[in-house]
Formats: sequence, structure tokens, C-alpha cells
Amino acid sequence: MSLLEGKHIDFVFYLVFGSKRSQNYFKLSYQFSKKGITVIPVTLSQLVEFRKNYEFFPLIICTDNLFAIKAMDEKKEYFIKKLIEHRKADVYHISSYAHLKIPGSERSPYYHFYALPINLKSFTGKFIESYAESLNRETSWPFRKKLTTRF
Repeated sequence: MSLLEGKHIDFVFYLVFGSKRSQNYFKLSYQFSKKGITVIPVTLSQLVEFRKNYEFFPLIICTDNLFAIKAMDEKKEYFIKKLIEHRKADVYHISSYAHLKIPGSERSPYYHFYALPINLKSFTGKFIESYAESLNRETSWPFRKKLTTRF
């Protein structure tokens, strides 16, 4: 039985900073292509537009150099915080630095932090498992106990 239970991951968004893509983008793209998943590089402005069209999507943020860290200014962190809070995206943050400065993100089931260096092949497997859990969490009705009443 598959983790995705009939659901299929076609793509994952990859947040880019500037016009150049990092080495990790190409390595991740190669690993995901082996699984039939397309990695789509997007800027923040493109991500704002995609948010309107997609109910829930995966997003990878890789801050592997100082330029990427500086590019993650307060505006971007605020937007990503809102994506996590409103359950619009499942955010996978890969960094050789620290977590995003988003209060409560460490406790959120929609924010996943991975420290560099990481084996990208194993990350791909972890991503698929984690995203499948997120999809199932989004489609399952929360269990509620039947309330008893006393008269």
C-alpha cells in the first residue's frame, strides 16, 4: 500500500533568491525527477500568485549561503509564516544556518527543518513520507469524542 493512497505528487515549488539557482536546486531536481516529481523554481512574487490557485502545495526553501540568508528578509519570512499558519503550504526548509525566525514554526506540522549537509536522496524519501502525511492530515476529519449529557 502506498503512503499517498491514490494521491500523486506532481511538483514541488522551490523558492529562489535572485536570478542564479544554487547547486542544491540542481541536485534536488535530479533526485526528485527520479521519483517523477518536477521541481519548479519560483520567486516570492510568483509564489504569491500560485497561492491563489492552489489550495495546498509543497514548498522547499534552501538557505545554503549568505546571499540566501540576507534575501530571506522580514517580508518573506512574514509571508511564509502566513502560509504555515493558514495551512496553505507544507514548508521544507533546508539550511546550514538556523530555523526561520517564525514564532511557533518548530511546533507546526507544516514546517520541516533539515540541517545541511544532508543526503539529498534520503531527503527525497523523507519529503515524500512527510508530504503524504500532510495530505492525509488535510483530507481526514478530526476525531471527536461523543459528548455525553446528563439529565
